[in-house]
Amino acid sequence: MSAFAATSAISRCGRQLQWQQALEIFWQLPEAAADTALYNAASAACERAGHWQRALELFSGLLASALRLDRISYSTAIRACRRAGAAGAALHLLTQMRAAGVESDVIVYNAAISTMGQLPWQESLRLMAEMEASLLQLDIITYNSSIDVCGENSEWRISLLLLDDAAHRKLQPDAITYNTAISCCEDGEVWQQALRMLDEMQQKHIRADVFSYSTAISACGKCFYWQEALVLYASECWRRPWMKALKATW
Repeated sequence: MSAFAATSAISRCGRQLQWQQALEIFWQLPEAAADTALYNAASAACERAGHWQRALELFSGLLASALRLDRISYSTAIRACRRAGAAGAALHLLTQMRAAGVESDVIVYNAAISTMGQLPWQESLRLMAEMEASLLQLDIITYNSSIDVCGENSEWRISLLLLDDAAHRKLQPDAITYNTAISCCEDGEVWQQALRMLDEMQQKHIRADVFSYSTAISACGKCFYWQEALVLYASECWRRPWMKALKATW
């Protein structure tokens, strides 16, 4: 089997989350026949299936080889770091990537930002600034990830400023954007802001789901505004059948 055929077969396995079969094909090929695309496909198959350790092992093997790493090599490894919760390693890979002269893209940065929850929130904003300095176009995924990082650092004010900045850039927020912002407000125990986010979703015709409402209700409850929580629940319970499921959790 040629390296090209093996890479195609491994990619198919990866799309079907068949990481073990992907590795079997990878190891069947002689080391001398392996190329960067083959390593990338095998690493991506493992990462996609949640086996980040295997993905990073393959990345280490690629580093140790004489092959040249490309953007896909680094982006796959950074995604594996995200699964591992290894923010420091993700930042190191970004630095290593620049040192190697490999051009980055929005996908790579977005993956790196999503790992930043364990680090100070300023790190995510620093990466956003790096993206702009590199003339990369920030997208809504960039903002969603940064809002989440700020929420994990209990910085709900910064989260809402990021949401406003996304709107200023004419980016279209989605349910993930608002759900993340509402969750930040819940953690910060600012129930008024949580309800404002919910209201904005309705104004922008973004479909709120059970997470949106349950998190907003929880924000009211944490601040002992039970009347607001009950009114919110009652107003939506019969209009949205899935809201009835909340009853089982009360």
